[in-house]
Amino acid sequence: AVVSTQSTGEITTREVSQLNNGWANNTTETTTADAVLLTIPLGVLKKEKLKFEPPLPDWKTSAIKRMGFGNLNKVVLCFNKVFWDPSIHLFGHVSNSTISRGELFLFWSVSKAPVLIALIAGEAATVIETVPDEAIVGRAMTILRAIFGFQTVPQPCKHRVTRWRGDPWALGSYSYVAAGSSGNDYDDLARPVAPVNAASGQPRLFFAGEHTIRNYPATVHGAMLSGLREAGRITDQFVGPPYET
Repeated sequence: AVVSTQSTGEITTREVSQLNNGWANNTTETTTADAVLLTIPLGVLKKEKLKFEPPLPDWKTSAIKRMGFGNLNKVVLCFNKVFWDPSIHLFGHVSNSTISRGELFLFWSVSKAPVLIALIAGEAATVIETVPDEAIVGRAMTILRAIFGFQTVPQPCKHRVTRWRGDPWALGSYSYVAAGSSGNDYDDLARPVAPVNAASGQPRLFFAGEHTIRNYPATVHGAMLSGLREAGRITDQFVGPPYET
């Protein structure tokens, strides 16, 4: 995909589709607007699959490169009944092996519904992306039955396994402060970019997402709040603030 910032202040985006695990231009579409709010995940930005014309400033690309983007997968298990203590919102599992310590190490109880969400982190999160769903669910059931008893735990009626690292539209799940990075990089990732040599100097390219909010990174509410932040910033710039300054 291409985001082009013209000297006139217009921004054009061209959508590029994925076809048979490759990139194809068969659905190219151009849209011109006064501003673009970019919510592309940090993992995609780090892979430089998105082309900017002209290129992003060095302070922005440096922050993108410094910031870490990790991988955490989830296994959602839906049952016909609750077999655990419904007053307990989460419980853990300690692996016998250091290598697999991130494998299904925590189970979340979702509200009052008969649903558990198991977390897979670290090296295990990458390893499971090449493993079939049946094997992953089977491993989860072995752990649950070791905790609650074989006769107590039924087979799940539905399941869902995420594979965020292999998702070409995400390439990971959450941002984090990597070695050499700092909280200031979250602020730089949030800063809008103005067109080069623009007479007004007004930003035309804005950024939102969990990787752009210093106080609430790696969270859904952080991503939502960043969107509201940028909506306010864009409105103030193009419409004017709803208050006197």
